[in-house]
Parts: sequence; C-alpha cells; structure tokens
Amino acid sequence: MKITLGKKLFLLAAIILLSFSSGTILAGNQFHQEKANQQIEQKNKNHTIEEIKETPNGQIRAEPKTFDYGFLTNLFAILVSASLIIWQINRQHKNNIKLQRENNREKLKLELYTEYRKTISEASVNGLFKLSHFRS
Repeated sequence: MKITLGKKLFLLAAIILLSFSSGTILAGNQFHQEKANQQIEQKNKNHTIEEIKETPNGQIRAEPKTFDYGFLTNLFAILVSASLIIWQINRQHKNNIKLQRENNREKLKLELYTEYRKTISEASVNGLFKLSHFRS
C-alpha cells in the first residue's frame, strides 16, 4: 500500500478539521458543550483588533492588540503531528514490504528444496532400479 500525496493531504485535512471542530472531541456532554460555547463567545467579545484603555488623566485611547500566537502554535502542532503520522505509516509500509520479500524468499527456497529432493529421490530410485535390473 503506497501512500500517495493525495492520501497525505487527506490525512492532514482530516486532522485539521477534527482539531477545529467545536466540541466534538473536547466536550463530553451537554454541560461541557455549553460551557465551551460560553468561553468561545467571551473570547470573541474580548479579542478585538484594538484595546480601548483609559489613561490616568481620564483620556481614552486605542492601542493595537498584541498578536496572539495560539493559532500558529496549534497549526504548527497539527502539521508536526500529521508529518509524524505520515512518516510512521511510510516506515511501517517499508518494513512490511521488506518482511513480505523475506517471506517470499524463504517460501521460494522451500519450493526449490522440495523440487530438488523429489528429483534426487526419483533419480536414486531409478538408479537403484537400473542397477538391480543390471545385476539380475
């Protein structure tokens, strides 16, 4: 079984979709699902492009929000895990092919041995038969 580029991309897409689907893996029941949804909504409210802060003088100013690296960290972890999965499957595939070759080689040796043994036993029986025929 050869793992093609299409299969690798499919595995990567499946891992990404499963990791971003809300509540399918992490939320075990309805209570956890609702709590997770509330946390997501709260994060969405708090994460704006600019944060509005009030200075000690009472002035209001908008400051740019710092970049959140959580998404990139998750994406990097997903890519690394997908790469490791693909590497492991390829390694198992190569080891499986090597094992099949060795098994086929041993099977062929056994077949050759049985053919040679059969030929030698027939030749020895025929030789003994001719030798006994020759003596009589």
